[in-house]
Amino acid sequence: MSSSEEVSWISWFCGLRGYEFFCEVDEDYIQVKFNLTGLNVQPDEEREDNPNQSDLIEQAAEMLYGLIQARYILPNRGIAQMLEKYQQADFGYCPHVYCENQPMLPCNGAISAHRNLRLLGSGNSPASAS
Repeated sequence: MSSSEEVSWISWFCGLRGYEFFCEVDEDYIQVKFNLTGLNVQPDEEREDNPNQSDLIEQAAEMLYGLIQARYILPNRGIAQMLEKYQQADFGYCPHVYCENQPMLPCNGAISAHRNLRLLGSGNSPASAS
């Protein structure tokens, strides 16, 4: 692969199945030390002798990237990226019939609260919608 064809770790990670909830954080955002203030996810020194060291480093990298993304999606640039993922239905479609395949938003891993929502334009109260 030439350097122009190389895939960054971020692109690779966000492209993995099951990681659809992550967006690609701009590398320039990650390079600004202020954006990483207080994020302290480093492998312990005792892990150096561990035969599963690469697994531990990968877990730490995943956790750190998740923390970075949690900060990244708060300002406008990150919100715009998440809106685009929503509009492209990267998070899937609602399985409820009355939602008519509306795109879903990630919500703390739970969709059970959905039945308590009142559908816009519907005459049903939240209690009768369940």
